[in-house]
Amino acid sequence: MLPYIGLMVFTREVYLNILIESINYCRKHKGLEIYAYYFMPSHVHLVFRCSNQDPSGLIRDFKKHTSKKIVNAIEENP
Repeated sequence: MLPYIGLMVFTREVYLNILIESINYCRKHKGLEIYAYYFMPSHVHLVFRCSNQDPSGLIRDFKKHTSKKIVNAIEENP
């Protein structure tokens, strides 16, 4: 069986920029403190701390907002 590779979303600059903008927003407004990150073509690794003591809520909001923006961008820029 072949391993799951996933959709290579972050190989296009327009989609990667959405990810970066979302991270920057969370840093400025939601208490995200990033210690390390690694952008892969199909996913992201983050080592972070949430200064407002709600990391689950922060990640939930980040993923929801970012995924909607990326889906819209894919529809507009296939």
